[in-house]
Amino acid sequence: MVDEMREHIEERAERYIESGMSADEARNAAKRDFGGVDQLKEQCRDQRGWFWLEQLAKDLRLTIRSLAKARGFSLTVMGTLALGIGSAAAIFRAVDWVLFRANVFPTGLYFDRLDR
Repeated sequence: MVDEMREHIEERAERYIESGMSADEARNAAKRDFGGVDQLKEQCRDQRGWFWLEQLAKDLRLTIRSLAKARGFSLTVMGTLALGIGSAAAIFRAVDWVLFRANVFPTGLYFDRLDR
């Protein structure tokens, strides 16, 4: 990647030299036009397919370290989440059964779905 960038800068410098600039001026103008090499290298690395996976792994490691430092807080948060998710699921199940799964048309007993 560095070699390719160097080649591009050299090609631009050659064009500037052909147009009448001195070698130093042409090289500086080519570097200025091309942009920061380090920034371009970072952008190219960011475009790789697995960059997001590397970032996710770093974030997970940081999260685990942070949770390990504050165990009491972590357990409280996990317990609260478990109770909240469990109660929301139970309420949804009850509302679903009562409102949406109950027989709308009278066919005898309304409770014929209890045995299923």
